Amino acid sequence: MKQFLVAACLVGSAAASAQAADLAPRPYTKAPAYVAPIYNWTGFYAGANVGYGWGGRSGNVTGNSANLNGSVGPLEFYTDAFGNKNDGVFGGGQIGYNYQVSQYVFGLETDIQWVDQRSNTFLSRPTPFLGNSFLADHTQSASDRVKWFGTVRARAGFTPVSTLLLYVTGGLAYGETESSVTNTFPALPNVFPIVTGRPAYANAGSVSGTSVGWAAGAGAEWMFAANWSVKAEYLHVDLGSTSLTLVDRFDPTTFQTYGFRHQQDTVRVGINYKFGG
Repeated sequence: MKQFLVAACLVGSAAASAQAADLAPRPYTKAPAYVAPIYNWTGFYAGANVGYGWGGRSGNVTGNSANLNGSVGPLEFYTDAFGNKNDGVFGGGQIGYNYQVSQYVFGLETDIQWVDQRSNTFLSRPTPFLGNSFLADHTQSASDRVKWFGTVRARAGFTPVSTLLLYVTGGLAYGETESSVTNTFPALPNVFPIVTGRPAYANAGSVSGTSVGWAAGAGAEWMFAANWSVKAEYLHVDLGSTSLTLVDRFDPTTFQTYGFRHQQDTVRVGINYKFGG
């Protein structure tokens, strides 16, 4: 009996070994590699931005001064420069549409900006009288302001990587500007018949309205999530020029014409949300 049990154990062990030898080895499998998602810029988007704008010297005045020295001759014509520089912050929103073809992106964007930009300048000119300068100066003060502006621009760019868009942009610019001027004249004594006296007085005027011009620049936009992107942009905005002429109340041959150039360089940052997948 004992010998029979030993023989049975040997036979069972041999059978198990044979069965294990017949099993195929488990195949080796490699974990799947991570594939970065491919972003597509096609679609409508909307967002907000904030920036800063600065302008160059934008004001000038041309005119003449009455010939008060008692001699017969032409009026004194002159040209002076105002130092108007409309610097300040702005902020607003934008909407647009992009269409991507391979690595190239084409689109159209419009934006509107609320602005806090104004400048005030002051000029002082001697008031000639009988060849002397003892009279008070004739002063000129000017104020220039941009209330708001907007643009409608085309965009064209390419994506060196799927999440980064580098682009140029240009198109129409429009906005509301307001300019005002005040002239202050000193009193003139009555030296009849050479000069007829007059009291001191101020002559003022203003001009405002919507101006139309152009805008152009470049920027970069980074899509950091499937539907979100941030951008940085430079834009030159030119809203053209306005002018204002003031005529002397007592002498219609004496005048001053003030010109204002509404242009600025701007930098801004913004965020956009793209609708769709």
